[in-house]
Amino acid sequence: MLAAVNSRTDAEIKHVQADDQKIVFRFADVMGPNFRSESLPFATKFFQHVYADGNAATVAAKAYFKRQRPFVVDPDIKIIVVQAPDFSYPSNHSTFAYEAGILLAAMVPEKAAAIFERADDYGHNRVIAGVHFPTDIGAGRISASVIDNALLHDAHFLTDFERAKAEVRAALGLNAASSQ
Repeated sequence: MLAAVNSRTDAEIKHVQADDQKIVFRFADVMGPNFRSESLPFATKFFQHVYADGNAATVAAKAYFKRQRPFVVDPDIKIIVVQAPDFSYPSNHSTFAYEAGILLAAMVPEKAAAIFERADDYGHNRVIAGVHFPTDIGAGRISASVIDNALLHDAHFLTDFERAKAEVRAALGLNAASSQ
């Protein structure tokens, strides 16, 4: 933790602080310039609901595990984002990053590798920020997999997923048939 925090560059700090937002549009650097809320009204609401589902799960898990944040455990860890000294395990940001990554990769498999790299980066930035341990990030990845698996087996969710997928692919100028 101290090595990650103490070796932060100015560019990393800026990127980490931008990733403090829990919005799917942090993936725009991978998805392209048309991946923005103005172009994707349904997908915007869809991913807000995805976040809410993941948030509910991680809040419950945090209350159960009660793991203190790194900067609470070690005052030498200086944080670079606003963060309450609440619980850290599993990482809510990482859960959302991987939830979004899994779903985006299913929507746009042509970009799956880059999407998953971006999700890893999004999660790891919480370690660089000094607010999560690496195992919090790993737990977020697992949480996202479990949550998305449950969601992708729900008929109502699948209907919304297909609509969001069609909207995303159209906004990105991708052929709908390529995603099959």
